[in-house]
Amino acid sequence: MKIDQLDEATQLIFPHKLAIDDGLHFLHFNFTPWVSQIYLALAAFNLASREENGFKKVFKSKIKVFGILLIFFFIENFIVAPNLGEALSFYPIMAWMIILTLISCAYNYFGLKGVLVLSALSLVHWVIPENSIINGAEELLQDYFHEDFEYDARVKYFLTSGCLGFLLGYIHYHKVEWAGRKDLILFCTGLVFLLVNYFWGLPFKINRLDIFETEHAYAKTILGSLHIWGAQLSVISAFLFMERKGWVLKLPLLNWVGVHSILVFSIHRVVFIHILAPLRFYVGIFFGQPLSNNIYDTFGYVLLTILIAWLIRASKIGQVLGVNADKSV
Repeated sequence: MKIDQLDEATQLIFPHKLAIDDGLHFLHFNFTPWVSQIYLALAAFNLASREENGFKKVFKSKIKVFGILLIFFFIENFIVAPNLGEALSFYPIMAWMIILTLISCAYNYFGLKGVLVLSALSLVHWVIPENSIINGAEELLQDYFHEDFEYDARVKYFLTSGCLGFLLGYIHYHKVEWAGRKDLILFCTGLVFLLVNYFWGLPFKINRLDIFETEHAYAKTILGSLHIWGAQLSVISAFLFMERKGWVLKLPLLNWVGVHSILVFSIHRVVFIHILAPLRFYVGIFFGQPLSNNIYDTFGYVLLTILIAWLIRASKIGQVLGVNADKSV
């Protein structure tokens, strides 16, 4: 079989080209609505570890990190996107950096009250008709700039999750007297939120040909948002309870990825699209195995990406980039 262009290999990996298998469908169905949200919540959770005066000392360095990461992921879009419209689109990691900056500014200048006000403001979009304005602006840019441009990962979809994560962190680090009962209360509250959406909300749907089509569907509805916040409350409080009981989760690979999550996340799209997928395409041709979108290939990509991240960190490249001491935001 003759291959005319390397680009043919990369084009075949996009989700609208290959349907996911049952294994990936199970993972996406159960985790897509809330996993990207809880990643932000945990980053905000860590921001709350310092008292207000202590946070002021690291405020500028935090803002610098968020700004650098925002610029990095904006540039990365031009490397992995298939066209200019998608390259200039707004993705979750960019929303996260903006939200972490907003929370940091609120906490630095106004303390906990500032974050509480920001949390309240994050709910305002449910009662004002701003959606039609944003949708209109998006459609205008699609008509006159590029049809594939989208403001998909909107800040409003994630802001409450970021604030919730910070408040959970603040309670954990600074309200030690609540430790005996807060985990159970938060866990049960999370379960109630999940059950409310389960019984009265719309079921989450996955398009096997385009897994990102409904990525933020739950964040667009109140009941769906309750599901997201409920998952965050339940998962975070459960792990805090385990920590308080001394039940340490020792899984070396996952622990390493957690510590170096920014490094892994920053390279995974480039590695997937421009290295592993084309390589898998050519290997498949040699062995007569067509490119597929199944759970086995995906886990193979993930493990190889982690290996590449480890090699970068252990090499002189890691020293130059300063990722040898990389920590999650």
